[in-house]
Amino acid sequence: MNLDKKEVVFIGDQIFTDIWGANRAGIISILVSPIDKKEEIQIILKRKLENLILYFFIGVKRKENKCLVERQKVYGIIANPVGHSMSPLLHRVLADSMNIDFAYVPLNVKEDLKKAIEGAYCLGLNGMNISIPYKQEIMKYLKDIDKVAKSIGAVNTLIRDESLQGYVGYNTDMWGLKKALEDNTIDIEDRNIIILGCGGAAKAVIYMCLENRVKKI
Repeated sequence: MNLDKKEVVFIGDQIFTDIWGANRAGIISILVSPIDKKEEIQIILKRKLENLILYFFIGVKRKENKCLVERQKVYGIIANPVGHSMSPLLHRVLADSMNIDFAYVPLNVKEDLKKAIEGAYCLGLNGMNISIPYKQEIMKYLKDIDKVAKSIGAVNTLIRDESLQGYVGYNTDMWGLKKALEDNTIDIEDRNIIILGCGGAAKAVIYMCLENRVKKI
């Protein structure tokens, strides 16, 4: 498939054949709990040995009722399509420059957004960005939504919340545009503004315009 190793995440439930092998190949790996609870005795014994290795040599323990034993923080972007997104590249460059160890993967969700969000939480993703066409629909499947994001009516950032057992939604589009205007000393107060588009990002722009008391939109 001609993929860069940094663009691949290997998910498995066995340390020796899955996780260790992926790590040896330089691929990011995620260790999950076994899907099939009815396993043969030799597999059960091997699981016990894996738990000992996890606890004594890696410093973590596989927990009951947990879908993921965290080895590295994983983030992603949900969109449809997502192949054109520059987010994985941008986050990788920023992470390398700041010496932060995490994975950021593109997630092409073509249908059933609710199940996608539930699956992401089960797999242990720490957070996600949301892009076209889901910035508004995503709000139905979140445990909580930031006050500004509620006012805007769109969410583009999810943060994992263990206490709520789900994700909290935020909108950073507005703050990003506001900072860009400030950095370039552009004052939009009492000015006429034209907005091209009517999606989630446009909602954030409208909110920012109202906050800055523009003359007309």
